[in-house]
Amino acid sequence: MKFNWRFNSGLRTACASALAALALTSTPTSAQINNGVFAIDGNAGATCGGAFPGSFGCTGDDWTALYSCTMAGCTKNTPQSGNSAAVISDPMVMSTPNKIFTGGGSKDGRNITQWRWTAGTVPDKDELVASYAALYAPSGGKQIYFAANRYAVNGDAMIGTWFLQNTVMTKSDGTFVDYKGNPATHKIGDVLILSDFTNGGGETTIQVFRVNALGPATCPAGSMWSAAGAGDVCLEMVLEGTSGNNGACNAAGIYPANSACAATNPASAQSLDPTFMPKSGPAGYYPTVGFFEGGLDLVSIGAAGSCFATVLIETRSSSSVDAVLKDFQLGAFQDCTASIKTEIHSKADNSDADLQNTAIDPGVPLHDLAIVSSNSPLNPVPTGTVTFKVYGQPNCTGAFTTETVSLTVGSLDARANSSEINPALPPGYSWLATYNGDGLYDPVTGVCETITVNKGNPTLVTTPNPASGVIGVALADSAVLAGGLNTPSGSIVFKLFDPDSPTCAAGKERFTWTTSVSGNGTYDTAAPPFTTDKAGTWRWTADYSGDASNNPASSGCDKELVVVDKATPAMSTAPKIAVVNNDSATLTGLKGATPGGTLTFKLFQNADCSGTEIFKQDVTVTGNATYSTSNAASILVTADTQFRWTVAYSGDSNNYGATSACSAESVVIDVTP
Repeated sequence: MKFNWRFNSGLRTACASALAALALTSTPTSAQINNGVFAIDGNAGATCGGAFPGSFGCTGDDWTALYSCTMAGCTKNTPQSGNSAAVISDPMVMSTPNKIFTGGGSKDGRNITQWRWTAGTVPDKDELVASYAALYAPSGGKQIYFAANRYAVNGDAMIGTWFLQNTVMTKSDGTFVDYKGNPATHKIGDVLILSDFTNGGGETTIQVFRVNALGPATCPAGSMWSAAGAGDVCLEMVLEGTSGNNGACNAAGIYPANSACAATNPASAQSLDPTFMPKSGPAGYYPTVGFFEGGLDLVSIGAAGSCFATVLIETRSSSSVDAVLKDFQLGAFQDCTASIKTEIHSKADNSDADLQNTAIDPGVPLHDLAIVSSNSPLNPVPTGTVTFKVYGQPNCTGAFTTETVSLTVGSLDARANSSEINPALPPGYSWLATYNGDGLYDPVTGVCETITVNKGNPTLVTTPNPASGVIGVALADSAVLAGGLNTPSGSIVFKLFDPDSPTCAAGKERFTWTTSVSGNGTYDTAAPPFTTDKAGTWRWTADYSGDASNNPASSGCDKELVVVDKATPAMSTAPKIAVVNNDSATLTGLKGATPGGTLTFKLFQNADCSGTEIFKQDVTVTGNATYSTSNAASILVTADTQFRWTVAYSGDSNNYGATSACSAESVVIDVTP
């Protein structure tokens, strides 16, 4: 928006003349300013100033209702407490050192990214001392008001007011940034109001401009210029009003008359801040045309849905929109942010309590609910979409999936539900929801919300195999794991205890087998099984370890009993004969002075002298004689048995060798009863 005010020599025009000039515009309606909500009368106090005398502008609040000022300074009052304001800005006062615009890019036709500031001074007439702003929301309306005073009134002065939708702050490097620390930028719909004071005041031209495109771009029809380069903005003139007096409103046209009005003080007026010291004139008073104020009805220009996070009041080198900017004062105005709240529910209609930060049993359905609302009741309900990230465990860590859901807009807030998880399984879930913003609100991410799903309680049913037997029987075990969640993992440990360990005491097991678990199912001990060596009651135990989704399970000590009986021996009788076998051989006909050699005796326990002999003995020959074995070992015979001897003479240097046949010597033992 832009108001150009030119105040010329007819500054102290009589109230009647001022009213006559204003009568050229139309009578305000309830959707226009000066309707009793706020008094634009050319001064800061409750008494009627000279700009809009009578009932036209002297009813409603004035700046003294919005700010409390003492010798210690000014503070804003609470909205709706002794006033009708919905929003009141903090007082914007000259800083030490003072911040001023610098550089050729600091112009209203350039984007904020091109603006620069520094600490310094400007000509006295361009120096702002204090600035103020407020927003009113009468029934069916939305109106913004602003005011400022300057240090000196000598020479011409041009004052502008930006209502900016984005948060804009100064950075120490001389640039302007948003609340995230990124370069600040204009937003389509930002409003500029310019007021020009020329020839000492006496002619007022009010112009209201609106940003309708950001460069580089071809400017929309009706803009001040055809195109905007990089770093520039397109501006359209919305309203204009001119008066030869110290106040003016727009005439009826595209927008209703009196949608925007502004005024300055035609005579010295008491200052809002009692400590104000002008360059000339008494302390505590604004010199003539040293104070200005104005207002704009947002409903009239179709901007009721706008939200202005920042107000900036500036002075300029000339009335041109492309003029270099001088002094400025910057402050926060409306809360233009949205917030997101999230809840976890089981019921589809969200009628159950929020389950966030609780623990539930597995098997129920779950979904996330995002509730997006404006942080100010003055602003529209947010629109757009919400993106849900869902994690398969609490605390928003690990892998996740995403989905984007459109908001359903209600009268107070907008809502979106995530897809349903059914059934819910341990260990639990967490959601992180992000509102993606719309033309008015920036994106905002909620907090991580989590829910824990209790572990499952699987069953473990075991079956011994066999369930009984006789000592020496081989034992095995089998376990069926059922009811486990999320494809159970972990392990099952089988233990077998002998009759000496009736309590299944740890460390007393005779056999242990561990098998890995990969889902519900049947698990067995290894083959070969364990062979028992004691009679009595043997006990199996089986223990499932559990996992992230399942609690442990155990069969217990006395659930698998295997009774092992004593052995029953078989008895049979048979005679047994202990046999000692010996043999002898007689040599005759040996020649030579001293016949020698060796006799080798072999005893076989079969009829054909096959295999390995059961006895063997070598006897030295010393001449013709009878030679005998000396076997002393007995052989136990329990069945009919035949023995055969063989004898072999080795011979010597004078005699050939000789061997007896297998059939020559047979010994038969008959043990048949």
